[in-house]
Amino acid sequence: MTSSPTNESTLAESSSNLLLVIFIHGFKGSDNTFKEFPKRLQHILSEGIDDIRVESIVFPAYEVSHYWVFDISGT
Repeated sequence: MTSSPTNESTLAESSSNLLLVIFIHGFKGSDNTFKEFPKRLQHILSEGIDDIRVESIVFPAYEVSHYWVFDISGT
């Protein structure tokens, strides 16, 4: 499959002005880990940097069925 030069240049132009901020939390995190911080940061960055589109994405929580606990104290 080939793409036309117009599509490639349009993609390059649109992605060159994009700042993508991705939030990834730990195993015990939830969908509420970051609260309103991603939206606030997106707003601050988009207002503070000219000619840029800012998007923030919160990576979905990973469902863990159980946790392993190891005793490394040696006692």
